[in-house]
Amino acid sequence: MKRKSFYMGLGSLVLFIIWTVALRFVDVGAIGPQGSSVGFATLNKAIHNITGVHMSLYTITDWLGLIPICFIMGFGILGLCEWIKRRNPFRVDYSLLTLGGFYIVVMAAYILFEIFVVNYRPILINGILEASYPSSTTMLVMCVMPTAIMQLNDRIKNRGLSRCCSWALCAFTAFMVIGRLLSGVHWVSDIIGGAIFSSGLVLIYYSIQLSGEKEMIKKDYLIRLERKEDYPVVENLIREAFWNVYRPGCLEHYLITRLREHPDFVKELDFVMEKNGKIIGQNVFVKANIKADDGRDIPILTMGPICITPELKRQGYGKILLDYSLEKAAELGFGAVCFEGNINFYGKSGFTFASEFGLRYHGLPEGADASFFLCKELIPGYLSGITGEYGPPEVYLFPKAEAERFDKKFPYKEKLKLPGQLF
Repeated sequence: MKRKSFYMGLGSLVLFIIWTVALRFVDVGAIGPQGSSVGFATLNKAIHNITGVHMSLYTITDWLGLIPICFIMGFGILGLCEWIKRRNPFRVDYSLLTLGGFYIVVMAAYILFEIFVVNYRPILINGILEASYPSSTTMLVMCVMPTAIMQLNDRIKNRGLSRCCSWALCAFTAFMVIGRLLSGVHWVSDIIGGAIFSSGLVLIYYSIQLSGEKEMIKKDYLIRLERKEDYPVVENLIREAFWNVYRPGCLEHYLITRLREHPDFVKELDFVMEKNGKIIGQNVFVKANIKADDGRDIPILTMGPICITPELKRQGYGKILLDYSLEKAAELGFGAVCFEGNINFYGKSGFTFASEFGLRYHGLPEGADASFFLCKELIPGYLSGITGEYGPPEVYLFPKAEAERFDKKFPYKEKLKLPGQLF
């Protein structure tokens, strides 16, 4: 995915260069104010005659252009807070570091085209002839909004809210680009150039974000099997990582004690991740089954809890631990993994919606949202031709009171009801 995105982005930038050169030589005509020229003159004039000039729409889109600037400032403040908290710029969330670099490139491109003018606007703005290519508003919106969607999808745990935000930002982007064209303050070639250039930058940013996680972390970590003396540390780690995330307090630190004692617990896949001699992450697997519609029990794995210590989240460690764990599970001959999770994170490691394999989640009504139910084949074709139902193993089901009694062994932490919690 990352290589494909990179090449698609590179191809878009090459197309942008070709389009820009063509604007200087193909059908150039002096159809702008004060005798200013533009390429593809016939096309540009025809579209401009259709749209006309609507200064009210120009004003609206101009003011709405502050929204992507607010996103830039917001992510900048978030990165600055992480820098202050972690006291090292290189420990800031990797995606924020790459996003900051991306914004710098976008700003540099804007300055470049203000200095080296390709063509001017089709109208005067306050009596001034302004540079128009590529459309800066189009470039700003189409660069900031898609990257904001990527950031929000990673950070918003509530799937419904995440989806709503994505659709809202997509609609905003479409409105701004179309509004800018209909306002008549740009040639259509300016809009097209801005869209091509932005698409290229966003695709390259996406590929760098995917590939750069491992490059940043390099080999300052160790993944090994959990040992008995690790148990208290791991339980406390899980408690810190899950506290007030999905519900007030958490149950996962008690769950891990149940899993370790269960016969379906796979000890060969009970992993911890160390950094500088300190345990910073963990992941476990449990044997499970799919009740196939033809009556068979199809052996698979389920997974979790999996976590990274809160101060090192969003730095790529979680994906490395997950990918390593899945690779080892495949080496042991397991065919597939089903579990409940967020596709925005786990999709990066090859998980997809279980419904695509013809699998249903136990007890979930037909037509209900099953986007939390994920699956990944470890052996290609392992689930081919299989339809059936999956339910979490019974060891994952227990009275909440048991977890609350267990939690009394730990230092007191306040339970909070927070937005985005599932329970």
